[in-house]
Amino acid sequence: LLTDMMETSFTNYELETVRCEDFERQQRKLMRTSQLDLDAATAQAAADRGAELKAQQQITTINEQTLPSLEEQDTLQKGKCKADHDALTAQQTLVESDVATMILIFSFFQCSATPTALLGLRGGGNSSIVSSGRTSVVQCSCVDDGQPVMQIRHAGVQEALLKLKSAATRRAVQEYLRETFAQSERRDPTQIRKVLLAEAEVALTRRVAVEEANPVCDENMGTGINGSSYRGCQQVTTSGKPCQKWSDMGDIGLNTQAGNEFGLEDAYCRNPNGQKDTIWCYTSVLPQQFEYCQPVEQPSCAVTGTCKSSEATCTSMRDGFLTIASGVVDKRDELIENIANLERACSKAATKIVEATSTQTARLQATQGDLAALTQAIVESQAQQARASDAHSVLTRDYDTQVGKCTASKDALMFHIAGLKKIRGELSKTSPTPISIVDCSVSDWTDEACSAPCGGGTQERTRTIVSHPVNGTKCPPLKMERKCNIQECPVDCEVGIWTEWTECTAECGGGVQTRTRPKTQEPEFDGTPCP
Repeated sequence: LLTDMMETSFTNYELETVRCEDFERQQRKLMRTSQLDLDAATAQAAADRGAELKAQQQITTINEQTLPSLEEQDTLQKGKCKADHDALTAQQTLVESDVATMILIFSFFQCSATPTALLGLRGGGNSSIVSSGRTSVVQCSCVDDGQPVMQIRHAGVQEALLKLKSAATRRAVQEYLRETFAQSERRDPTQIRKVLLAEAEVALTRRVAVEEANPVCDENMGTGINGSSYRGCQQVTTSGKPCQKWSDMGDIGLNTQAGNEFGLEDAYCRNPNGQKDTIWCYTSVLPQQFEYCQPVEQPSCAVTGTCKSSEATCTSMRDGFLTIASGVVDKRDELIENIANLERACSKAATKIVEATSTQTARLQATQGDLAALTQAIVESQAQQARASDAHSVLTRDYDTQVGKCTASKDALMFHIAGLKKIRGELSKTSPTPISIVDCSVSDWTDEACSAPCGGGTQERTRTIVSHPVNGTKCPPLKMERKCNIQECPVDCEVGIWTEWTECTAECGGGVQTRTRPKTQEPEFDGTPCP
């Protein structure tokens, strides 16, 4: 009876052991899978958060750096184009005025042919005409520096020459007259004679000298408050410090409306809006410091009434002025071409900035759309992470609980078996003849390979007898079969064919084309993810 009870207890112990081992094996596998799911959910949540941060950084960069930079480039480019265009247009205006003045000058030299026709110009007649004979070229000298000052002793011609606006044209006229005078002097020194100028001619000579020495800048303080209308060329303060360019200063720039209004070009002294006592300029950028200025001292020319005169023919004078006029016309044509080239270059640059801005705006909108999708993805991935964590916690808790129960159950069975063995031993001692008792003992199980890698298979287990029973418990079964690999088989992702490429989002400067393909099978049970 004791042996039967022990065999029953051994059988129960083995069944409990098998049951517990099967539970532990399956539960560990479930826990490993759950841990992988949790790791994947955690990684996905981290990846989504990283992608969200990257998208936010891209949006911030585009909003706070790229687009403002393009806007600043556009402003600077337009300002530079306007400044360059204004400068060229101003030069063109001067040269066009000089072309008209040259036509007026030619009207005084009616020698044999009308030179304006040679230039493709149209000029009117003039009542004061230099005859086909000769005219006087007068050379005076400033008492201060001895610089020769040239003029033609003909009131109409000289008044016309004073209307020339371009410094280059004025210099060309003076150089031509000096050379004409020098040639006459070399050719026949005896024909050079002294002439006594009238007061009006002396004043005219002084005017020619002053305008040749400083043909561009007007050092007059003007009528504005505290010299606010001064547009001279002073670039040094009264203490001798050089002025800084207005465009380098932060508060007032060359390309601003205020800068244009107040004439804040280059580093010239100014008094914008008459805000200080007189004209001034910045002498340092950081920190901003300023000092007052004085206008550039106007050149003077003290001329005595005695000068030298030589004779030149009408034809030679006309031909000389024709050469000068040809240069003026060439300069005008050059300026017209330069203005056209500048307009094309500025238009091209503006178009490039517009296209770059459009590309960045499209990129911004796409990234904002991605951010919205990522925000939703983060909510979903965090929810998935929480579900995976909860599932893993439940499996772990069930595992710990069941393992504890198995341990307690097997301990109780072993305690019961030990008690039966002790009772059997005590009874054998009361037998009149000694009784040999040997219980059957077997080896550990040897597991065969599962019949299927997934989807449910069977596994055979075998063991051998280590010692045969003698008056003891019989041997338990030496073979058993159990289920294995019951997890579902992996299902790989499957996708369809690509659609055609979409049109590019930009014609140049970098755009984006996209194409898509559908998912025909979602991956399941650790299958290959979608590409």
